[in-house]
Amino acid sequence: MRKKITLKFSAGFTLVEIVVVIGIMAVLTAIIYSSFSGTKAQGRDQQRITDVSGIQLALELYFNKNKQYPVTLNLLVSGGYLSSIPTPPEGGSYGYFPLAKTGGGDRCYSYQIWTTFEQKNSNLESKKGFDSTASPLPSGMIECGSDHAKINASSTPLVYDAMP
Repeated sequence: MRKKITLKFSAGFTLVEIVVVIGIMAVLTAIIYSSFSGTKAQGRDQQRITDVSGIQLALELYFNKNKQYPVTLNLLVSGGYLSSIPTPPEGGSYGYFPLAKTGGGDRCYSYQIWTTFEQKNSNLESKKGFDSTASPLPSGMIECGSDHAKINASSTPLVYDAMP
């Protein structure tokens, strides 16, 4: 008489195997996400530089026509130099500080425009580092208009500022 041999196979994975696979997936996801978040911040910083460059171009067009810079950035929109004032990624606004010469009336002959980066990068090396909070302002300059935001770009590490 012959005996039948039956083998029992259990289908599926053990709980330990599932936990190990989930753990590996979590580690890989964290590594990938962290590398993408740095890239996203670089992209947002690059957008800020592009926005500041666009505003500077509009300011120069305004200056060429009016022989002075505007007291506010809103004049660039009302004058048709910009369709709207750009908003930085992640919200906020770009700082603008128009400058006049001492004794030169309220004619704006220069400006400081700035934004804050999310991370340190090589573009920060080209910043002007102007201190619009100083009293008095350097080189015989005064504020053109009033109630503008001010910043000390030289002592704030992630601030990118530009001037003509």
